[in-house]
Amino acid sequence: MKYFKILAICILSILVNSCNPNNPNPTTNNWKFTVKINGITHKAEGTIIDANSNYAGINTTDPSWHLILKISDPTHSSYISGPNGYMMIEIPNPSIGVNNECSVTSDWFWDVPDANIGWDYSLTSGGTPVPNSGTVSGFYLPITISDLGSSSTSNPLPVKGSYSGTFYVPSIQNSQIPLVNFDCTVPIDLEISFEAPRV
Repeated sequence: MKYFKILAICILSILVNSCNPNNPNPTTNNWKFTVKINGITHKAEGTIIDANSNYAGINTTDPSWHLILKISDPTHSSYISGPNGYMMIEIPNPSIGVNNECSVTSDWFWDVPDANIGWDYSLTSGGTPVPNSGTVSGFYLPITISDLGSSSTSNPLPVKGSYSGTFYVPSIQNSQIPLVNFDCTVPIDLEISFEAPRV
C-alpha cells in the first residue's frame, strides 16, 4: 500500500508539472497553419508547442483525432496574421485521403458578418440543410489528410491536412422575429491547411 501511494504521488507530480503553464521545457516541434475565412487569414508557424501561446497540435490517442489550431498571442514570434481565436477539428478514424464527417468548430466563425452560427447549414445557397446539422457540434466537412505523421521521438513528423470549400448558414437579420427565416444564404468560404505534431 505504501508503494502504491508513492507511485500515485509520482504520477500526480508528473501530470501537474506537464500541465504547468510555467513549464520551462515546452515540447519542441515544427508546426504551422493557415485558416482563411471569407478573406480573413489566421496564420501562425513555430517550433514550440506551448498551450499558452499560438500553436497547432493533434491528439492521436483516441480513435478520433482532435486537432487544435490556436492564436492567443499576437506578440509572439510564431504569430503571422489574424485575430486571437481557435479552430478545433475532430477527425474520426483518420486515414490518408478525404476524411468525411469531420466536425469543425471555431470562434473565428462568429466574426463572419450576419452569420447565424449554431443553426443548420447547407452546402448550397438557400439549399436543403445538411441532415442533423442544427447542432452545436460543428460543421461536418471533408478534411483531406496528406500525411499521418509519426510520433517518433528521434524524428517526429507532423500530421498534414487541408480543406477548401464554401458552405452557407442562416442570416442573423432574417432569423429575427417576426421573419424567423432560417434559409442558409450567408456564405462561409473556408480554407484550412495545417501541419500539426502529435501531442
